[in-house]
Amino acid sequence: MKPYQVRGLFFEQLVRRLVTLSGYKKVSSGFVPGRGEKHQIDAFGRYEFVIPFTYPIRLICEAKWLKRGIHLNHVRDFEGVIKDISENYFSTRGIRGKDFTWKFLNRYTDCGVFFSATNFTDPAQHYAYAQGIYLVPFEGNSIVEDLLKELERIAGQNNQAFKTKMFFNMAEDKTKATYSKKAQQIIRNSKTFRKMLSKIGTYLGILDGIYPVHILTRLRLPFRITTRDDYNIQLTKTELDIRERSLHFKFRDMDQNILEFTLPRTVGYSLIDTLRRFYKKKAFSYIDIPVIVKTEEGSVRRIFKGVINPDSRQIITRRLKESS
Repeated sequence: MKPYQVRGLFFEQLVRRLVTLSGYKKVSSGFVPGRGEKHQIDAFGRYEFVIPFTYPIRLICEAKWLKRGIHLNHVRDFEGVIKDISENYFSTRGIRGKDFTWKFLNRYTDCGVFFSATNFTDPAQHYAYAQGIYLVPFEGNSIVEDLLKELERIAGQNNQAFKTKMFFNMAEDKTKATYSKKAQQIIRNSKTFRKMLSKIGTYLGILDGIYPVHILTRLRLPFRITTRDDYNIQLTKTELDIRERSLHFKFRDMDQNILEFTLPRTVGYSLIDTLRRFYKKKAFSYIDIPVIVKTEEGSVRRIFKGVINPDSRQIITRRLKESS
């Protein structure tokens, strides 16, 4: 196995843990059956929140750590996998006497999200946006970069354990499932990595009610059961790093917690244009953050809103227009 493949196995384990901490249940990796074939999925799990009149949301994740970035062919292949999995259902009914009785199906609303340790090329971003594949780049995220450095160190120490003469196929060969379990065991035994991961906050929020963003914090945000439902996190200051293929944001709330997330650059510009032309609204106005608040009696599901103040919003839109 090549070094970048070993590195990728550990990155998949990181994504699984981040998704689990963000409110998804029974997150695992392995084969998921599609209409035409079964597919090796890096991470999949059901969302904790159930929305009325729709099937439970299941996140289907692809995770890659390629230093040259994610290209169009990677996203195109993943889109085909999502389509095949989402079409794998059958409506069945059993006979009881002379009547037909419909059975409840184990169906999901499958949502595809592509996690990248680096970035996505422009063609990959355009294709994903058109096909409804959500992209989560971690380029420029200082919290993830620290975790990746530790994973790279662990991968280097354990590279010999993944040596093989066979160059396995990521989608079909069962060898990857074996290696994934081995990587999972190594990560589980790493006290340093587990300590780093235990401190951070990870949240899958919705920017402007349209696009999902993966928010990371050095410490978990102080959400409490006593907080009102309409409580707003006033994001009073922002830092914006405009890169060739991504936009990295650092917001600071009233308690001086720093919230980091990265958007694909194409998505940032499309968001401004879509809200202005079709909804007559301003982009980068708020972020909805669904969380699980733990109490002595159990867990409570809540959605908090982080409001981006007008000054920060104007800075963001002005800098994006200047760099377009």
